[in-house]
Amino acid sequence: MCAGFTVFIPHLTHYVEEHAILTGLAGGQAYDMWLRQDIDWLAECDGMVYLAKSRGADIERTFAEAHGIRVFESVEEAIEKLQEVAV
Repeated sequence: MCAGFTVFIPHLTHYVEEHAILTGLAGGQAYDMWLRQDIDWLAECDGMVYLAKSRGADIERTFAEAHGIRVFESVEEAIEKLQEVAV
């Protein structure tokens, strides 16, 4: 964010789920529902940072590569490469 980019962090949806459970609004949503939401957001992104291998991160990476969304191996690489595009 300090580099001037809008950042989406899929792991933060955990807190949405937790709040829904604690307040009785909803909860216990299936993993696939959360992954679909992540993919919907990813479709709007210019790039993604792939930090580590995981079921969700691998699915997101495959989606990104199939849809021409740039995949970076570090935050530093993403900042460098995306700033080049923004200039």
